[in-house]
Amino acid sequence: MKCTSKFYAVLAAISLSACTSYQQSGFTGGYEEKQIEPGVYDLYFYFNGPSALFADNTKSWHKRAAELCGGPDKFEVLEGPEQVMIPKSGKHGKIKCKS
Repeated sequence: MKCTSKFYAVLAAISLSACTSYQQSGFTGGYEEKQIEPGVYDLYFYFNGPSALFADNTKSWHKRAAELCGGPDKFEVLEGPEQVMIPKSGKHGKIKCKS
């Protein structure tokens, strides 16, 4: 019985530590983008586990937008970022890089 409770404790710790890190989308979440036209991107940032509940997830979305366009002042938000639940929980929006 002790082994079973230790197993569940370890499993719970792993699940809680699997919050989204800032990375390309994978098992624990992350960003995905699709270039719609030159300089215009459809941008998603997905979250996994408890990180989906925190308000600062928008910062990660903006961080990726800045990376795509070359800096925080080099893009404009066309849509969003809005919370989406399907197919995954995260933020979605569109950006346009400034010339």
